[in-house]
Amino acid sequence: MLRARRPAFTIVELLVVIAIIGLLVALLLPAVQMARESARRGQCLNHLKQLALAAHNFHEVNKSFPPGYLGPLPQAAVPPYPGQWTSVHGFLLAFTEQENLRRSSDSDTADFGGVSLYDDTKTGAAYWQRSAGWNAAKVQLPLLLCPSDSARSAPDAIALLHFHFVSPYVSLVGASFSNGTGASLGRTNYLGCGGYMGVTGVDSSDAFRGVFWNRSGESFATLRDGSSNTLLFGEVMGGTHEPQRSFGWLGCGVMASAWGLAADDQGRTGWFQFTSRHPGVVQFALGDGSCRAISQTIDRDTFVYLSAVADGKVVQGF
Repeated sequence: MLRARRPAFTIVELLVVIAIIGLLVALLLPAVQMARESARRGQCLNHLKQLALAAHNFHEVNKSFPPGYLGPLPQAAVPPYPGQWTSVHGFLLAFTEQENLRRSSDSDTADFGGVSLYDDTKTGAAYWQRSAGWNAAKVQLPLLLCPSDSARSAPDAIALLHFHFVSPYVSLVGASFSNGTGASLGRTNYLGCGGYMGVTGVDSSDAFRGVFWNRSGESFATLRDGSSNTLLFGEVMGGTHEPQRSFGWLGCGVMASAWGLAADDQGRTGWFQFTSRHPGVVQFALGDGSCRAISQTIDRDTFVYLSAVADGKVVQGF
């Protein structure tokens, strides 16, 4: 009696199928990763867009952009650290659907001589000296995080950033808590553009000031290079030098353009630069509300010109 044979794979055929599947997976994974990065990059651009629109809405109400941060008044080197140190992000809370957080952050003003965290005409107690301010600073706002970075896993956040001059240098200084207290701070991957080095009183440096600096009050009228040619907000990742840094959103509002976007000769970037996890580019919002990625290979001087509000050097086609 004849019996029908059932078709079956030989070992060779099975190995060929496994090899083909492996090859397809190897081809598919990079495509999936690229698609995911593209989505993250798009979400990051959306965050920058929302910050730019919030700054525009603030300007509509107050006839100026918000201050970069509330540091010493008058301008001075630090330490000590006089000032509330409220960053541009604090001023934008009411325009990013965080009005309740803004109110709660300033709820104990009466306990500090009546000087608000948001009074740019007076020097008051720093946000970390106020229970309400400190509790607000620990809230993590999703809008301020780039999905391609892991800012919350970085070491203690920098609690404040400040432009100052100590002869013969203009500098950007960052201060953090030494006892681990800063680990609880909410972080940001976006900082306002301070231009070359903000405003420190040194004319040659201040000629390239940006939109945001210590108690700044720039407006569309002062963006004489054109709002579409002036950087407003950009990405920061804390650099790749060890130890890697991160930034507390309520005290850090600005970043300088003095060091450009390029990595050093070892391929590392510093915490004092606009930096990104997106390969080869750093994403920015401009004064007109548009957003775009800028190559890390951009000429340093060109980048400085883009960061300044009124240096007379209009950059096109960047």
